Amino acid sequence: MKTSVGVVYAAAMLCGTSHAAIAQEQEVPAVEEIIVTARLRSESLQDVPASISVFGEKEIENGKIDRPGDFVALTPNVTFNTAQDAGTTYLVVRGVTQVPNGETPVAVSVDGVLQTSAFQFNQELFDIQQIEVLKGPQGALYGRNAIAGAINITTKPVTNEYEGRVAFGYGNGDATRAEASVSGPIVKDKLLFRAGISHRQADGWITNTFLDRKVDDFRNFTGDLKLLFKPSDVLTFDLRGHYGRTTGGAAYFVRSSNASGGTVITDAHGVANTVIAPTSNNLGYNKRVLKNVSLKVDYETDAGTLSSITSYDDVSMLTTFDGYDYSDNQNCFELTAPLSTPYACATPQITFGGLDGGTPFFTAAFNTTFQVYGQQNFSQELRFTSPSELPFRYIVGAYFLKRERDLVTATQEDKGFGIIPKLDFDPATANQTRAYFEENNDDKAYAAFVQANYDLTDTLELSAAMRYDADHREQTDPRPDAYRLDGLWRPITDPRTRKEKFDSWQPKFTVNYRPLQTLSFYASYAKGFRSGGFNAAGTEFDPSSGTRVADAIFRKEVSENYEAGFKAQPLGRVLSISGAVFRTEADDLQVFNFNGAVNAQVVNNIDKARITGAEFEFRALLPAGFELMGGVGYIDSEIRQYDVSPATVGNQLPNITKFKSNLSLQYSADIGDGVGLLVRGDWEHRGKTYFHEGGTAIGVPIRDALDLFNGQIRISLDSGWSASLWGKNLSNKKYYDKVVVPDYNFQARPRSYGIDVIKTF
Repeated sequence: MKTSVGVVYAAAMLCGTSHAAIAQEQEVPAVEEIIVTARLRSESLQDVPASISVFGEKEIENGKIDRPGDFVALTPNVTFNTAQDAGTTYLVVRGVTQVPNGETPVAVSVDGVLQTSAFQFNQELFDIQQIEVLKGPQGALYGRNAIAGAINITTKPVTNEYEGRVAFGYGNGDATRAEASVSGPIVKDKLLFRAGISHRQADGWITNTFLDRKVDDFRNFTGDLKLLFKPSDVLTFDLRGHYGRTTGGAAYFVRSSNASGGTVITDAHGVANTVIAPTSNNLGYNKRVLKNVSLKVDYETDAGTLSSITSYDDVSMLTTFDGYDYSDNQNCFELTAPLSTPYACATPQITFGGLDGGTPFFTAAFNTTFQVYGQQNFSQELRFTSPSELPFRYIVGAYFLKRERDLVTATQEDKGFGIIPKLDFDPATANQTRAYFEENNDDKAYAAFVQANYDLTDTLELSAAMRYDADHREQTDPRPDAYRLDGLWRPITDPRTRKEKFDSWQPKFTVNYRPLQTLSFYASYAKGFRSGGFNAAGTEFDPSSGTRVADAIFRKEVSENYEAGFKAQPLGRVLSISGAVFRTEADDLQVFNFNGAVNAQVVNNIDKARITGAEFEFRALLPAGFELMGGVGYIDSEIRQYDVSPATVGNQLPNITKFKSNLSLQYSADIGDGVGLLVRGDWEHRGKTYFHEGGTAIGVPIRDALDLFNGQIRISLDSGWSASLWGKNLSNKKYYDKVVVPDYNFQARPRSYGIDVIKTF
């Protein structure tokens, strides 16, 4: 199959090349104008002084963008890794990374409503109209945590005429897809609706060789409903509801120190383009449920539009996984032993150190871990937007968020009865809880913001924005003691209830010079802010040595960003190009670390860091139906001060991919009798990736450069039917998507391929 898919891909690319040689002189259309809402009003992409990658409805379909990782692959200086479960991701924008149990580095909005949990971002993309990726601090408009950028996702709108779409698909891994959406009027011109459902599932692509079962199966159901009520020409009510449920495999980590007979993985590849297969005796499991209801009200006046955005979210997630992998040790159980039979391990495979050098507190040969996360929040935004056609334009607004978050992380004995995700302190039971951490968080955030744009001349625009964010956080340990080890309650010295306020002003100033309608230059200064938070009580130190590995409170992150860029559409609008250079000075940059001594995730602060980089994107309409598009990004980062780990000063920041490029070649044509043809190939190059601030130190994994290829061939009919053959990771590259230092490697999805059939009406 590897050879055949590669031949199809190569033939598609060569086919495109031959057609280009035959028809050089055919007329080429102009690049279409793209409208974006980056500055919270509708504007031409060419006029917005910011680095923005945009994916419209056609690009989403032609590039088979099904999930966030697909459009990130086509965006310079942005990377996206998954690990552990559906919600835990590592989105890195211009060197600023997402941290588990912390905040995202970007603001993510869906139809103008901000997401408030990092666990919401990685969803199946369904019924999407446009995606905008803004790079550089956007906090002046989008608020706290937009320190590296913003992502705007716009779903397809309601319509005043009936329309619909159904899609079916099948692929390897026994993957199936079924989607349907319909839109139209309930009351013509007054009450419109759009409804859609999506169901996707797969048995998986990665095999646990010990259990001979797939570890990455999944089931996803999504339902969306929109109601647009327009009682008058000046008043609009936009009500939206979303439900998403994902279940399946999770946390199929492979230990670096146990992989391949004890060989330490140092290059994050394995050997000869192979990765070590999972061999744990328990399959991980994940269940995530997302619920959202929002109401947007717009009231238009001659002076501008008054908008109210009200939203409620409910996020719940359960993840279970093997804490360590001992399935290759025959002293513990036989390969033929049923999993319902308790193990009897002759030699314990792990012994955690005792508190203050005392008796070891965890002597179980096997252990499992589970996490339970829950969040409910209410948000309210009020905004007034002046008309867009005036030389002086402004937006003023206020924002409020109330959020409650609960998290339990527990480590338990594994006696062969599977993973039981509940706390259990009875020594007579099968899966006794040996260590756990529990936290309840109550957060309130307030913000006020203003933005003004002024056309000083026909060619010169000045912009200024300012926002103040105040984030009040409180964490409570609901138990009388924070954690339990070896049957004993271990007291901690930190307070049971922590309170902290994280606040910052976020200014942004921009000059935009447009000497021609098709050419503009801009320069900007912006300050970014990401709120601080709390590490769970008891996770801050190594109990065997007393060494502190994290602070109880991780500090807010602030940055100053300087950027200059250009946008142009030369050659009669058949070519669109843009580029930018930037420098970011970051204080208290938040980074993720794993405290293996207590099996806990913690957040630390790198005191000072510098990030410099450049990016370039282009799109060219070529003769004979060809289109070429791509981009390149370069990032160089430096740790300038890190009091927790002074030896890392001078190293790259964690999760940095220094060089990234992408290229897509697409051919489309009407081949007669109402039949259309699309042939497309995508190439993504990721340079060397540094997963940890340890840089090139011995034992710290660094992933070498890799190349990934995707492709699609589609036939479409004027009647609304289309069928496509697609493939992702066509060269079947074997690599680890994420490495969690010191000991965990998470495998990326191997080659996947299939066929989709779509009908629009």
